[in-house]
Amino acid sequence: MTLFRYTPYDGSTHPFTMGLQLCDPENWIEIDETFTEQLTQKNDLLDQQPEAVYQRTSGSLKAEGEVLDMLLDYLPKRFPEIYAYKDGIISVKPQTKSFRVCDFSETPLKLAGQLVQEDFCIIQPTDRSHKLTAACLCFPS
Repeated sequence: MTLFRYTPYDGSTHPFTMGLQLCDPENWIEIDETFTEQLTQKNDLLDQQPEAVYQRTSGSLKAEGEVLDMLLDYLPKRFPEIYAYKDGIISVKPQTKSFRVCDFSETPLKLAGQLVQEDFCIIQPTDRSHKLTAACLCFPS
């Protein structure tokens, strides 16, 4: 059985809080022994049921692009044995899968979600509070 490294309810705060915390920018993406299996599952979901796991609003494109740009810069540097990025193509070596970034110009978070195990939810400020504007969410907890 795999033990969870992160849980939203660790008992140190009031129930139903998300337990959000800053992450180390040098290690913000983690890869574990389930990497290939989980990416296969995510790709299957995004191919077969894209509307169930990827949604966006009209105001999210810039923020989605920022997430993807950060990944394209970070992944090949941090994990060169797993990722290669050249001439607008990002490759995930263990899966022998490559993506043309320009094919995702209108859905950058969808590509971001296909590259890593993590799910992404973009929350942006509004006049009164914050609003979920885009998500690639394949493994909700």
